Amino acid sequence: TLQAVVIPALGHNFTTATCLAPSTCVTCGITEGSALGHNYSGATCTQDSVCYDCGAYGASAYGHNFGKATCTEPSTCSNCGETKGTALGHLLEENWSCDEERHWKNCTRSGCVVDREKHTAGNWIVTEEDGYEVHRKFCTVCEKELVKIDMGDVFHSTFDMTDKKDTEYEGSVTVPVTGNGEVQATVDVKDKVASVNDFSFDAWKKSTKEDGKEKVVAFDFSGLDAYIEAVSLTKDLLRDVLNEVKDEKSQTKGMEFGFTTGTVQLDAKALQAVVAQAHGKDVQLHVDDVGTERLNEAQNKAIEHLDVHGGIEAYFMSSNERIGDFKGGNVTVKIPFSIPKKLEAAGFSVWYVDKNGQTTKYECKYEDGYLVFTVDHFSDFLIVYDAEDVIDEEELARATEVENFAVAFAPLRLKVAKVSKTTQELEWKVCDEADGYVIYGSKGNADVDNFVISESENVAIADATKISDNLENGNTDKLIPLTVIRDKDTTIWTRYDLAEGTYYAYVIKAYKLVNDDMQFVTQSKTVYATTNGGEYANAKRIQLNTNNFIMQKGSTFELIAEEILPEDSKKKKFMVLWFESTDKNVASIDQNGMITAKKAGVCQIYVMAQNGVTARLCVIVEK
Repeated sequence: TLQAVVIPALGHNFTTATCLAPSTCVTCGITEGSALGHNYSGATCTQDSVCYDCGAYGASAYGHNFGKATCTEPSTCSNCGETKGTALGHLLEENWSCDEERHWKNCTRSGCVVDREKHTAGNWIVTEEDGYEVHRKFCTVCEKELVKIDMGDVFHSTFDMTDKKDTEYEGSVTVPVTGNGEVQATVDVKDKVASVNDFSFDAWKKSTKEDGKEKVVAFDFSGLDAYIEAVSLTKDLLRDVLNEVKDEKSQTKGMEFGFTTGTVQLDAKALQAVVAQAHGKDVQLHVDDVGTERLNEAQNKAIEHLDVHGGIEAYFMSSNERIGDFKGGNVTVKIPFSIPKKLEAAGFSVWYVDKNGQTTKYECKYEDGYLVFTVDHFSDFLIVYDAEDVIDEEELARATEVENFAVAFAPLRLKVAKVSKTTQELEWKVCDEADGYVIYGSKGNADVDNFVISESENVAIADATKISDNLENGNTDKLIPLTVIRDKDTTIWTRYDLAEGTYYAYVIKAYKLVNDDMQFVTQSKTVYATTNGGEYANAKRIQLNTNNFIMQKGSTFELIAEEILPEDSKKKKFMVLWFESTDKNVASIDQNGMITAKKAGVCQIYVMAQNGVTARLCVIVEK
């Protein structure tokens, strides 16, 4: 019999679908799904589109789309960024274009933008316009005028910086700290204060180390196109500079700050004084135009006869405390100033007037369009012109002497009170019967060395009587007139720009006016003093073997005096100690120090060293 046998179905055997064909059974040919389709890559400038799965090619490469080359970029494909050739370079106009802060040159190719750079201020340029000097600073690149000071406008206000004062500027700028601009400091300007916030003193030392010249650390803010009332630095920076200045191997001698209105330079002692008195982390230097508005009644009365051409205020500030005393140091100030045609530079001076109306007059010099003066403290100072300060040789030649004219120490008590390497400050007593004073001095060592005496000589040669004859002749072995002070209440005068380690001699004559001519009423003894920095020093004081005492008429007493010099120092000897009695009828003293009591009364005995330093005692003579 037949039996039915069931044979199971084989099942489909599908292939993998491809880009072009669906999955297909290899047994019966039935299909499942659909073809995958090509997965083409994108065509590029240089390559055709290709299927990632089967490798079939699609779209053809479409080629580069190069644009035009520009001044700064070569021809570039907009699709792939490939470049061809080189940049064209700028076709710059000949002239510079600029705004208040930057300069550039326009390119003649349309649409080209040229990089803009900040202006770089050069040195002051001085020209004359309408009889007055005009001071300008120009950009060293584009020559744009950055700063202009018309001295005709500041004739009656030295710091007339109205335009600058109205310039509001805030931001961060750089200022040079070396003459070649190699080292700069970053400065933040806000509320008319320039604060130094980034400066490498080590870089400054490295940059200036090899030149072997004396130098100062000089911050130049004068190129800033804004009015700057103050500069702020850290005390640490000032201390770093001070340590460098104090290093005997260093050529650094001080610190300088250049403003639009001038410069301020501190010597080593002044810098040390500022650092020692600064109690905060920061120190500010202020220099500003203040005129005469802040003077009190006594000060205004003291200057009412003066022709004032402006006033400046200068001071340091730290932790809300003012610093103005430089403790024996000096600060030199230079301000742009114009001398009108009808005036003479010698007639200008700087005056300090204290709150009580006491005046101190400082000598000025005029050089390269700047009025230059040196002071030992900061405060309010006035710029004054006095035509009579211009020495009139004919006036001195006509001068006569009163009948009882004498050369003596006591009436004027002239002394060289302070010295530095380049300055000497003279101080004397007011002469009530005088209208003013004439100061005479030597030019230097060559003028006074012939008056040096040996230690064995016991006489005071080179006396004022000898060397002041015919002073107006200006012979090398005579003293020459240095200045005329036409105010009897002015009793301090400073001489500047002296040679280091050099002796100078001085005499002062007090005069009164008789029919507008000078008549000398008394003359000081000659004083001799050396500037610092040499092998010699000046006397500090005189030590006596007694104080005030009582003598009997007819008795004698030997006064022994010793001149005290700084430790381990010496001096050139121009005169022995000078002994003088204010009343020889009461008690006389010879040049060996022997006092003789003559009649009942009281007198003063002075002992004078050659620089004018004195000791004084009172002698009472009884019957």
